[in-house]
Amino acid sequence: CDCTPRCCCAPRPTPRCAGPRVRLVARRASHRIASRGRQVARRQRAEQKKKLGALGPPLSRPPWRYRPSARRRLGGSPWRRANAPVDRAQRRRRGRPRAQRANTRLHLAAWAMARRAAWAPAAALLLLSPPAAVARVAAPRRVVGASGRCQQLQDTYYSEEMRLAPGEMVFTKPETTPVTMPQGGEYYITGFEGEIVDGETLQSTPLTEIYDHHWILLNNVHKNRLCKGIEYVFGVGAESRNTPFDLPAGYGYPVAEGTEWGANIHLLRTEGLEGEDPYLAVKHCNECFYAPGKGDACNRQSNGTFQCCGDSCATGKTGKQSCKCPTAKGVSTERKGYKLKYTLNYTTGCDLEPVDIGVLAAPDCAAFYHVQRNNAEPVTVASAELSIDGAYDVVAATGHQHVGAVNLSVSVNGRLVCASYPTYGNQKGVAGDELGYLTHMSQCIGTAADAYTEGPLQLSKGDKLRVDGYYFVGDNDERIAPSKGGTHLNVMSYLYAAFAARGSSEARAQ
Repeated sequence: CDCTPRCCCAPRPTPRCAGPRVRLVARRASHRIASRGRQVARRQRAEQKKKLGALGPPLSRPPWRYRPSARRRLGGSPWRRANAPVDRAQRRRRGRPRAQRANTRLHLAAWAMARRAAWAPAAALLLLSPPAAVARVAAPRRVVGASGRCQQLQDTYYSEEMRLAPGEMVFTKPETTPVTMPQGGEYYITGFEGEIVDGETLQSTPLTEIYDHHWILLNNVHKNRLCKGIEYVFGVGAESRNTPFDLPAGYGYPVAEGTEWGANIHLLRTEGLEGEDPYLAVKHCNECFYAPGKGDACNRQSNGTFQCCGDSCATGKTGKQSCKCPTAKGVSTERKGYKLKYTLNYTTGCDLEPVDIGVLAAPDCAAFYHVQRNNAEPVTVASAELSIDGAYDVVAATGHQHVGAVNLSVSVNGRLVCASYPTYGNQKGVAGDELGYLTHMSQCIGTAADAYTEGPLQLSKGDKLRVDGYYFVGDNDERIAPSKGGTHLNVMSYLYAAFAARGSSEARAQ
């Protein structure tokens, strides 16, 4: 072969012209590889910056082959040791940035593969293949605090299954309904949310099937400093799946090792109820109206109380469940299982600003109350007032109300400081947007997009804190149609507030 173009383009070049031909292919391929390497490096740097901004610094150093100190100890890069005679410019490239050093390795790989290949076109195809992507698992964020490194974690738990037939209800006692919480030491709770799900599929269940009157979590050490007797730590009702309770950064509810938790879960299955108007039948069941056959403790005097749909349901003379809402003839009596799903955000090993959580209930710390129909004055208000005994910062606050609510407002010394507003659903049978049901409560104080104010709300000793719960009691309430307005029994007006002693640790809060 005399190395003519025809000879060098043959399928298998002769040894005499394979050298120049292979080197030409390798040079062209290395340029393409270098261009690809620069593009990949730019994308990786952009992705790394985005990840670092969201997750904090990486937990470990990069692999040894990228560290210049290791390269020097081992006599340079692995490609340089294996192909030192090929790339005579490697010594000049050692001081270049990491991205350029990566390109150098690609150049060396191209030369080595092409030099050893017997078939130049196959070598070129291999060299032009895109590099394989390297998957990196994102670790939980680690934040250096006053006590060292800490971890932000999130766990999801499920309660024991509660089986109900149409018309039946459940009202659990915290002493006999333990709930699972993180184990293994002290931690801070920074966020909490929950909802009722199907016991088998674990999918969200609409309020039209199972009404979530309320669920609350208590522990054996918590005391409510705002209203005695309402010792709730976390708790919401029908709006729970759309209303998480989150604390701002730097704050947490402290939980000591060995703390025991229990739940009070109040659910009513409202399918197949008896009555000409199904919406009115559901309203009466959800609001604990009196009905014959609901048990010994449920009578006209206890109409609208938990004696007609609460903790007295299993205290009849027969000892059986007796608070069942009347169902229509022919309705199935088959029971279906439901669970409380709750997601907990918490930190371990962190030094956060501790907050206390309290509930201020209107009127006058009542667990529930009634509002009566009044078309002449269709908006009614119930109030509760508290005198502050120290200096505090309220960092988060959200209201809890029932169907018919207008808003829950908070005033300090007669001046309105925030309000929590309800949202009503618009779709029939859609979990989270149920027609005629209260599905969300906006934040009074917090960092959510719909929060009235970001806060914190500063309170001083002697300030008068007032909570006003407003309900609409006219017959024509378009917000809840086709459900019925007018009188509402067993309603609530709660303000859940997280507050910290002012000035105790401003640096940690920052």
